[in-house]
Amino acid sequence: MEYRFFRVLKKKWSVPIILQLKENETMRISELRKIFPDSTDKMLIETLNILIKYKIVKKKDYEVYPKHTEYSLTSYGKGIYIILKDIEEFCDKYENFLAVGE
Repeated sequence: MEYRFFRVLKKKWSVPIILQLKENETMRISELRKIFPDSTDKMLIETLNILIKYKIVKKKDYEVYPKHTEYSLTSYGKGIYIILKDIEEFCDKYENFLAVGE
């Protein structure tokens, strides 16, 4: 069994990017940089390219001056968002249970 899904999501910025793209519909790299100041452009672009490769995020280039690119979730990415929200709700519900090991 392959665990590609988890390999993609375990990247540090994958889940935060997915959550932000769902919240904002489309975003530019400069907007993501403002939200994630601890990241670098290189890491954000690398993560976005992986998410694009797995069809979680789509990229749209605008041929205007100055040229810009916007990123948004695909329908598959929106489905992953639902799963992530379910996990978040589970963790909120069982917060005391999950904190036992700390």
